[in-house]
Amino acid sequence: MKSAASPKKRLSNRILRGCVVVATASIAGWIPFACVGTDWQLPPTPDAGDEIALAEAGDADAGVTCPAAAPFRTVAEVGGVNTTTDNEAKATLTSDEKTIVFYRSGADVTGYQLYFATRDSPNDPFRTPTLVTGLPSGLTAADPALSADGNTMVFAFGPNGGTLTLYQTQFNNAGVVGTLTPLLPPDWIAVSNRPFLTSDGSELFFASVHNSDAGQDQLFQAMKLEDGVFSEPILVPGLAPSDPNAYSDTAPVLTQDELIMYFASTRPSLKGSVPWHTYQTARTSVTDSFNNPTLMGTPVNTGGDAGVSDVPDWLSVDGCRLYFESTRNGNGTADLFVASK
Repeated sequence: MKSAASPKKRLSNRILRGCVVVATASIAGWIPFACVGTDWQLPPTPDAGDEIALAEAGDADAGVTCPAAAPFRTVAEVGGVNTTTDNEAKATLTSDEKTIVFYRSGADVTGYQLYFATRDSPNDPFRTPTLVTGLPSGLTAADPALSADGNTMVFAFGPNGGTLTLYQTQFNNAGVVGTLTPLLPPDWIAVSNRPFLTSDGSELFFASVHNSDAGQDQLFQAMKLEDGVFSEPILVPGLAPSDPNAYSDTAPVLTQDELIMYFASTRPSLKGSVPWHTYQTARTSVTDSFNNPTLMGTPVNTGGDAGVSDVPDWLSVDGCRLYFESTRNGNGTADLFVASK
């Protein structure tokens, strides 16, 4: 019998005295934002003279985090990747935010195809995206998710117009993949998509129609076992609908400590009947269930436009920037955006 991998180290919760936001007009520069005039609680300061400094934006190793309660305040297009004729969706980035992988579909692409692009710093636009190579041709490849070190990629894969399931492969900085390995147990035969790997790679969150007769996605999670495959998936505690055919939940994105999840849903909301909106939910520990989700406001969601979808893709290591896809540009296709605190 397979046994689950040993319990992982959990990141301690930290609340800092500031956060960083991206410039409104473009991803061209970073400006500090003082988190003042709020009811956020700061922990006692060990030493009266101790200062908590903000590190340079874009340095994923600097240890800077944005308070979980801080709202996202600005949105900008992700520079260099969007087109007016194709969909750009399900972005995933390396922890330094210098490499991006996403899928395209539309007029200029056959089926769904994975693309990647690089840039010199998080302040720069990406260079022209190119196709990820090494995948079998003539098949659909979508919904990529990179591991924290950028060396492993999981994604949805299968025949065009057929059942997609999740695979993993090696990935390198030249956009080349290696051997494909199925992620889920052999008896898990259902359309599965939108994978998310936790920061240490020990848990997989994803969406699947496994429990729905009406083709509605629900959120599942699975633990990595000692042999490297994942356990039988279970519904994410607290988010299982009473009626699995009522609406869809998809695109899970978690914070580094795994206590907050962003996801997209078609569940009824004050915005009426829409394709997808982004929701947020939280839990007090990784062993607890998530609480009742709340609909996020602007600028992540578009504030009442019933024809616009907004779907979360990837959260920066410091929790300050949420990359997402949206149809808000009005050209009939999805584009990639980044919301910043």
